[in-house]
Amino acid sequence: MNFSPRSSRVSTLPQHRGFAIVTAITLLAMVTLCMVVLTVAFEHEIARTRQTQHRLQLQLLASAGAVAVQQRLDATGTSARWQLALPEAVAHHGGLVDLRLAVKNAGHAVATILATYAGLDAGQTITYVGQGGHWQIQSLTPRGDLHHPGGAVVGEDRGPKFFRQGLP
Repeated sequence: MNFSPRSSRVSTLPQHRGFAIVTAITLLAMVTLCMVVLTVAFEHEIARTRQTQHRLQLQLLASAGAVAVQQRLDATGTSARWQLALPEAVAHHGGLVDLRLAVKNAGHAVATILATYAGLDAGQTITYVGQGGHWQIQSLTPRGDLHHPGGAVVGEDRGPKFFRQGLP
């Protein structure tokens, strides 16, 4: 019999090899699972960030529409319907601001603003009262994706239907 340390290692090595292989495969599976979970989490954060950027752009477009209505109302005081001229980069992503201004009488006007960007849409109806050629906001009613952070309420009027229904 040979009792050298080398001979004893050789005889027990196959038992330890099986355990080492199982451990290595388990560790690789755990690392792979962690990478998949991190990838899914990053994709979710990227989508959420993109959605937030689109909502902010939509809010800017709606605000620009409100400023344009106020300027036209102060300058002319007459009813009109028009679209804002937008930069090509915004228009490329579906950016559109459609404006309708209805002057009901000498001291009362209603503006309806529809902003669209990257598949989202939002609108607002602004009621004005005029005094001496200067108009003040009396009320503002937001609609669509600006009013509801998670999107519009089911059944809520969205898109061009705002204009088909007539002004309040």
